Amino acid sequence: MIIKESVVYSADNSGAKFLKCIAVLNKKNHVGLIGDTLLVAVKKFVHRKKLKKKNIYFGLLVVTKQYTQRLDGITVRFCSNRILVFSKQFKFLGTRIYGGISKDIRLKLNSGVLDKKKYQKITSYMSLVI
Repeated sequence: MIIKESVVYSADNSGAKFLKCIAVLNKKNHVGLIGDTLLVAVKKFVHRKKLKKKNIYFGLLVVTKQYTQRLDGITVRFCSNRILVFSKQFKFLGTRIYGGISKDIRLKLNSGVLDKKKYQKITSYMSLVI
């Protein structure tokens, strides 16, 4: 679960290391779960990359520390909170995704919960789905 002021890690090679959640979009209770869109600000980054510190970007939450109960009865928990970083026009800023991504992201893309136009590149970059 991600709330305002939570620190999240980047799951791609966009240049960000730590990001801070400013807001959880499209939620009434303001708690982010896997597959939700966040508004984030960069706190620590690698120089000579696309991102700049203190700028605001969009992020897609792909992995959380909170236990996630799936429809088939399996409970999944990851070690860290990680997101994919997007520009303000929802263009994916990375070229590679590190580590595993939750299977729930692919299910939400196929079922129409997530907008395919915004997140169409993600499925091609997914290498390990857990």
